[in-house]
Amino acid sequence: MHDTNPRIARIPRIETQQLIARLALLLRRLLHGEEPHAELFQVIEARSDFLNQNESISIEQLKTLESITVLRMLHALGYIGKDAELNEVKDSNALSAEMLTSLAGKRASMNQHINKALRESQL
Repeated sequence: MHDTNPRIARIPRIETQQLIARLALLLRRLLHGEEPHAELFQVIEARSDFLNQNESISIEQLKTLESITVLRMLHALGYIGKDAELNEVKDSNALSAEMLTSLAGKRASMNQHINKALRESQL
């Protein structure tokens, strides 16, 4: 039986492509004229690989993945400092569908840190 619940059903390919595009556009804003940044490339590459291998994640998991990825990007560039609540998210490359589910409750906090960093850096 195929589940048609949009929160559980397979994410349309366009959703994952849009996520990668949003991340690339943010990188473009952040990296104006800077040298190549291998860590950032690895973050994006790992997310792309994860999405290709996990096509059945939920919309909520996809949103959490985006927040985690942006947080890691900003942290790698020095826009987000230490925060005990988010250290496990910023400092780990580990990624799984289960992890996305468990971190969904921290998404609002991650987004607050992201928005604050972007606002303070005037990006």
